[in-house]
This record gives sequence, structure tokens and C-alpha cells, in this order.
Amino acid sequence: MNYQEYRAAKEAFLQTDPLRLDCMNTQKALSGLVPAIPQTTEEYSLPEALAAWQEVTGFDLQQLESIPGTGVRELLAQLIEQLKQAEAEFLFPCDVYPVYHRLLGDYPARTYHTFPDWEWEVLSATSEQRQVLLLTQPAVPVGRYLSAAEITTVQNWLAADARRLLIVDAAYAYEPNHSIYAKLLASNQCLCLFSLSKPWLLPEHWGLAVGPTELLESVSLSPGEFSTNWVPALLQNTGLPARLRNLFHQEWKRLSAAIHEFVPDWEPPESGYYATVNLPFEQLLQNHNVLGVPATVFGSDRSDVTVISCLFHIQRGLTDG
Repeated sequence: MNYQEYRAAKEAFLQTDPLRLDCMNTQKALSGLVPAIPQTTEEYSLPEALAAWQEVTGFDLQQLESIPGTGVRELLAQLIEQLKQAEAEFLFPCDVYPVYHRLLGDYPARTYHTFPDWEWEVLSATSEQRQVLLLTQPAVPVGRYLSAAEITTVQNWLAADARRLLIVDAAYAYEPNHSIYAKLLASNQCLCLFSLSKPWLLPEHWGLAVGPTELLESVSLSPGEFSTNWVPALLQNTGLPARLRNLFHQEWKRLSAAIHEFVPDWEPPESGYYATVNLPFEQLLQNHNVLGVPATVFGSDRSDVTVISCLFHIQRGLTDG
């Protein structure tokens, strides 16, 4: 079941008034928290926008180059096209974001799973082509960061071949601790893609590719179209990512008892509003009257895992409050 099929069947799924763990729309669920963009023609310069982003995120861009765009998707699309022209070999997750593979088109890629377990075996194969690994950090929908051992695994993989490239999709980076990105960027073989879309609920306003100067030049990444009218909203809402983190944490804590009724050993995610449970979607709905999201909606081929979200209950709490 893909996303369109799932949406078409949603009304039927709701007939039994299930526990709603299905919401995927942050703009709808968190609409009351979306910062207002001033209605002004004033634009800020790129250095001013970069300074504001650094100030609010705490990310140090010294010794690094940055290329702006409208968001992660636009920057990633440009990277993929450049690397396809260079006949790179892509190592992409198959269960995170179907758009990744739509951007590839008919170009082949080696895929790996991120749940129920991360398939690091994908890194064992060598290639005469330049290998490009795409990671989502924090990982979605499992909602976790790489462990120290996993970071070392990725670092060792990069060190084994100077041509290898790591692309990190950091769109879901709600946390202020950027140490994991700094460690990966230190390899000089990593590009990190950031956005205002999730932490500040401002999609298609600003994205940033960050990496070593020579590496960005080697992939011929150029600035996309972007605006800087979001700068005042960012500076006036510096605490929004922290508020969102707290909302997610508190809602998962509140939902834990209900989730433990059908998955006793479930643990809440480290980050974000998504998590996974190792039960089939149909079983969850029919046996427990809980509506989640089939893992196939995220591109997975696993029918024994369901993605769950805390957004619906956060939305209801914000509305009632």
C-alpha cells in the first residue's frame, strides 16, 4: 500500500474509531505553532541569513562552505543529478522517503533497510564507481541517531576509499547538539543538508548544504532560488525546535501505556514524532483497533512493521488547550 492508496482508504479505516497514531502532516497538526513570516519586501543578504541561522542553531560554519537553496529536496535533487552524470553508485535507504528514489528516476541504486534493524551489510561491497551513501539523521521513521559504533562504521567506510561520499539528510534535526554532523563532516567526504521545514515548520523557505569547500566544488553544487524573508521569524522563534522536542517527548510518554498494550517492549523514539512497532498494519487495526501507517507508505517492503505517529494527539491537545 503506497501513500495514495493509504489516503484513499483512510475513511474506511476510521469507521471503528481507532486510536489515531496515523497523522503525518506537521503543517496541519502543528499549524498553531507555525511562525508568521512578515509581509514585507525587505530581504536580508546571504551573509545575514547565514549569521542568523548559525546564531539560532548553534552550528559552526567556520572552515566549511555552505550553499543555500529552498530546502533539502531541491539541494538533494541537484546533487543526485550531478552524481548520476558522474556514474556514481548510490546506496540509498528503501524505507525512509520514497522521494529519494523518485529523484533517482530509472538510475539503479543499491538499497538498504533502516528498520527493524539497520542493514550495515550494504557497506561491505566495493565498486569501481564512486560510492555515495545517503543517511537520514536522525533516522526517520525509526526516530534515532547513529550510535557511536555506527558512526565509526561509517567513518571507516569513508576512510577505505577517498572517492566515497556521504550525504546526510538532516531535515529532522530538532536537537541543538550537532556533534554527530561535525564528526561526519570531519572526514572531508561528507555533505550535510539542513532545512527550516521541520524544526521551524517553514517548508520551502531555506535549505543549506554544508561541507568542505573542495567537496562542494567537486559536485558542482550551485545556489538555488531562495528567500531570506524568514530571518525575523527565525530570530523571534529561537525556542521553537525545543518546544517541538518537548511536545513529542511528552506525547510519546503519555501514549506509552496504550502502546504497551499491544507491544509490551516498545520504547519511545530518541527524536521526532515517528516511531515503529513490529506488528503488521492490518493486525494492529483489526486486533487492537489502532490506526498506524503501513511501512510500505515509506517505501519499505516490510509488511511486519507499522509506523506510528504522535502528531494527531498533539494536534488535539493544542486545539483543546
